[in-house]
Amino acid sequence: MGKRDNRVAYINPIAAARARGPANNAGPTIQDYLSRPRPTWEELKEQLEKKKKGSRALADFEDKMNVVRLYYGDLNYPQIFHYISFQL
Repeated sequence: MGKRDNRVAYINPIAAARARGPANNAGPTIQDYLSRPRPTWEELKEQLEKKKKGSRALADFEDKMNVVRLYYGDLNYPQIFHYISFQL
């Protein structure tokens, strides 16, 4: 009995991709990205002003933390979150 032929053919992945042809592009092109609508300078200034004001949720959270500190003094983080979880 002879040995089995267990050689495997090597396929160059780059050559295989080229043989398949160009990929079908379903998404936006670079030209679409570059020609997208952009905000005007005034709109950009408004957005920056809104960011400077901060978020309302963060302000509410900080107010709640100040109330907790007034009642309980300076607590460590697990105690604060335990308190807040029961208040929600």
